[in-house]
Amino acid sequence: MTSRINKKIFGKIKANLPIVIILLLAVLTRFWHLDYPPSYIFDEVYHAFTAGAYAKNDPAGYEWWHTSPVKGTAYEWLHPPIAKLFMAAGILIFGDNSLGWRFFSAVFGVLAVLMLYLVGKELFNKRVGLLAAFLGCLDGMFLVQSRIAMNDIYLIVFLLTAVFWLFRWLKKQDSKNFILACLFTGLSVATKWPGIFLVPIIGLAIVYIFYQKKWDFNWLKQHLLLFLASFLLIPLIYILSYTQFWLQGHPIGQFVELHKQIWWYQTSLKATHDYGSKAWEWPLMIRPVWFYVNYDVPGKIGNIYNLGNPLIWWSGLMAMIFVIYKAVTDFAISHKPASPARLAAKPAGGLLAISYLLFWIPWLFSPRVMFLHHYLPSLTFLVLGLAWFIDDIKDKPLKSLLLTAFVLIFVLFYPIWTGLVIPQTYFHFLLWLPSWK
Repeated sequence: MTSRINKKIFGKIKANLPIVIILLLAVLTRFWHLDYPPSYIFDEVYHAFTAGAYAKNDPAGYEWWHTSPVKGTAYEWLHPPIAKLFMAAGILIFGDNSLGWRFFSAVFGVLAVLMLYLVGKELFNKRVGLLAAFLGCLDGMFLVQSRIAMNDIYLIVFLLTAVFWLFRWLKKQDSKNFILACLFTGLSVATKWPGIFLVPIIGLAIVYIFYQKKWDFNWLKQHLLLFLASFLLIPLIYILSYTQFWLQGHPIGQFVELHKQIWWYQTSLKATHDYGSKAWEWPLMIRPVWFYVNYDVPGKIGNIYNLGNPLIWWSGLMAMIFVIYKAVTDFAISHKPASPARLAAKPAGGLLAISYLLFWIPWLFSPRVMFLHHYLPSLTFLVLGLAWFIDDIKDKPLKSLLLTAFVLIFVLFYPIWTGLVIPQTYFHFLLWLPSWK
């Protein structure tokens, strides 16, 4: 009896060892020297500074008319508060310092890797999940955004969790999973407005099942209350994310005016930036963003560059062609009855393709200055598509060579993702494109 139990435990450990190793790598790369540099970098002058105001329960963190008393900083009221509330929690635990600002970003950076695994496993199989987690662990933008007090990595975790529960619903069609998908969509929107693009994805999932049910209006009527109640969770969670705002005594009129100010700013901003880029440039990684530089050591340089793993990004574009092809061919489903699990297996490619495009294409029409990290949600689905593509490769030596190349590029670029001081000749060697300078 004891022998059987030991074998079962050993079997579980062995089965889960690959993802444990990947997560340990994620923890090491995201938490190592996380407090460096000790000063604000890039948009931390807005996000981390405002999180400090949240931690002190200072209403100015929510009020658009205030000028910061600290030179070089400003209150960040342009985004919903969820991510900044986590940063504030870090500040309350570790102090108003770089570790406090960034601690939960690193936590969410590890969770992002875990969710890539769970979503890849749910959409396809365990191998795809492991590959997606591995690729997410090795990508520079995932790494850099996990080591800075900004809201993007928080959005990715909530977004992936919403997709995970949505696909669970596609398979089982039970109300709990649909409610959870909408709940995490609400958390996504309450972190950053682009999370709203999950709503049409959920809508398309409903239409897909409705289509598979041969447009059965009885099924739709039976589930209509569930759909409406679940969708109402999204604005409810958004409003609740401002709980501190309400407790501070701000009236509803100020909440409305705040959002008018946000909309005006986001649509009317005419500012430019040396590291700004156009949305069409993002998939090609033409213009990365410089976050930090250290010239203290003569002949050497330390940089934090928000730059992806070039091999993952560029091979991922080719993989998306494969994903779109599979999406089109897999959608040609027979009208014969099929189980919910079989129906759910069909739209995986379509979900990836549509999600990738939905989180990228609207930015092509944005009038404001933009940066490469706005591509991160689309990159998330590109990584899942690349994992699916690699899993489909039958040539094992080729697959091993490709994975080894991803690791080598990660090691090569790691210093300029984390601020390590390196010879300037090494740094210039890594500037593969003129636009990276």
